[in-house]
Amino acid sequence: MANKIKDSWENRFYKDIGKQPEKISRDLHKNLPKFIKLLKGAGAKNVLDLGCGMGKHSVALAKKGFRVFGLDLVETAAKVAQDWLKKEGLCAEIRVGDIYKKLPYKDNFFDGVISTKVLHHGTLCQIKKLVQELERVMRPGGVIMVEVPNNRRGHKRFGGKFKEIEPGLITPTFGPEKGIPHYTFSSKKELADLFSGFKVISITITGRANRRNHYTLLGRLKK
Repeated sequence: MANKIKDSWENRFYKDIGKQPEKISRDLHKNLPKFIKLLKGAGAKNVLDLGCGMGKHSVALAKKGFRVFGLDLVETAAKVAQDWLKKEGLCAEIRVGDIYKKLPYKDNFFDGVISTKVLHHGTLCQIKKLVQELERVMRPGGVIMVEVPNNRRGHKRFGGKFKEIEPGLITPTFGPEKGIPHYTFSSKKELADLFSGFKVISITITGRANRRNHYTLLGRLKK
């Protein structure tokens, strides 16, 4: 599964867009200012960008003075992120790795975690284990921001051309993401239940223009 996802994203985005990562900086998440405000209010230092891609959020957070750590499955993406940070005169630790395996960080290390449009590329069992890993590497009171698709996404984005592997888990049957799992959340409650170890601050519906097909959760790890 990891290799399929890696190859798909490598072929779809990173070969071309990766040459000019600054072009995607306009796509910073609209809730990022709220996340940064919460981080600063908590005196945060270490922040994990989980599934950092080419580094748009890593760069934005490093510019705000946070010590940023990025983790992504695709080596090309990680290289682009490192080069972009260097070009901006910023420092961050970017690693290549599978988010569904044990995260390569110490317990209670992070004051904040951001992960947008990444966490859902696995089975519900894998996602639950990942959330447990996030609880392990975050300090109590740490701030999290996660964006995942809601159950409108498959029908809208893939035009109904997908198959359901298990409840909530679909894979497109055509296009560059063919065969890649997409877990879609049926409700805000389902997402809140998944992050029951966190005090939920807000769950908002996000997405571009008329494609309001994602949920974004902001929360704090319970003490």
